Amino acid sequence: MSLGSELKSARTASGLSVEELAARTRIRTALIKELENDNFINCGGDTYARGHIRAIARTLEINGDQLLLEFSETFSPEERPMMDLLVENSAARPPREKKPISWKVLSGIAASIVVVVASVQFVVVINKSNESVKPLALSATAPETKDPAVATKVSGVNLILTGVNGVSWVGIFDSSNNQIYSGRILRGESQVFTDNQSLYVVIGNAGAININLNGADLGLTGALGEVVRMQFTPTGSTQG
Repeated sequence: MSLGSELKSARTASGLSVEELAARTRIRTALIKELENDNFINCGGDTYARGHIRAIARTLEINGDQLLLEFSETFSPEERPMMDLLVENSAARPPREKKPISWKVLSGIAASIVVVVASVQFVVVINKSNESVKPLALSATAPETKDPAVATKVSGVNLILTGVNGVSWVGIFDSSNNQIYSGRILRGESQVFTDNQSLYVVIGNAGAININLNGADLGLTGALGEVVRMQFTPTGSTQG
């Protein structure tokens, strides 16, 4: 028996019509009919399909974990970047278009570099001329000390994502807004991502992913089936 047939059989056994099940789960009637016919295309992606199956199983009081396992084994995820699916469902913002640097800006930067180099050379020449007439110092120079706060300052972003309660789609963007990862993280699997400035992360199933930022365990960022968007920097994280 297929997954859709199992859903339909369980609904019929519970004495509920499609319309009654739709009212209890808040899933559209047409979509429930498609699910019962093994059509999961219009769910909006793998994460949303799992959420619908879980809601139906909870309402009909059947084993949702077994149905989700059958879904994973039978229906492969769409061969599209996760960010495209989330944007279509208003769950994520589209990546910003990077503007090329104009030749005027490049010319200004080059001119500034020339001025700085010339200034440094001038200062070095003056210092060398002064060193030739500088008297010997009679007192010892105090040893240089380092500021402990500077020594322990965290450099960059080191992010570890670990699957703990199931499977989740994850999209990662670096500080230049380049997508560096788009895929699934399974239960028990860990992925490490780094950037000098920041990382923008979209998690399709927040209750399934544990987050560690620069050695600090932040735990889960949301509930199972919830989509979250977070920005991580060396000093912490913000959601949205």
